[in-house]
Amino acid sequence: MEIHVEAPVTATEAPDRVVEAVHTVFPDASLTVSDDRVAGEAQSLETLRELLARHQILDTARMLLSRRIEDDRLCFTLNKQAAYAGAVNFSEVGHPLGDITVTITGSDLPGLVDWLTETDGDKE
Repeated sequence: MEIHVEAPVTATEAPDRVVEAVHTVFPDASLTVSDDRVAGEAQSLETLRELLARHQILDTARMLLSRRIEDDRLCFTLNKQAAYAGAVNFSEVGHPLGDITVTITGSDLPGLVDWLTETDGDKE
């Protein structure tokens, strides 16, 4: 499985804050910073999974993520400001500052969505 993350850096933003926003959700992401973009690869979705559970948005996340699967690719966007604050907020419409775009490629993406959004009752 490959996890690619990227986010634009606008003229009004400090690149290190965009990096921090991405690292809040993907702490192990290896990022490259340019003048207008932060991009890189993450190794784990564990923190995303924990944030979804902590903020009690598992049902919403399951519905949204399931709709975003196309063949061997899952693509979704997260609000940068929410991520910076330690929350997960899926973006359905573009934000003026841009969003964090997450693209996951691999097999059994429906199984991955189930794992990301499983509740305590699902684990039994």
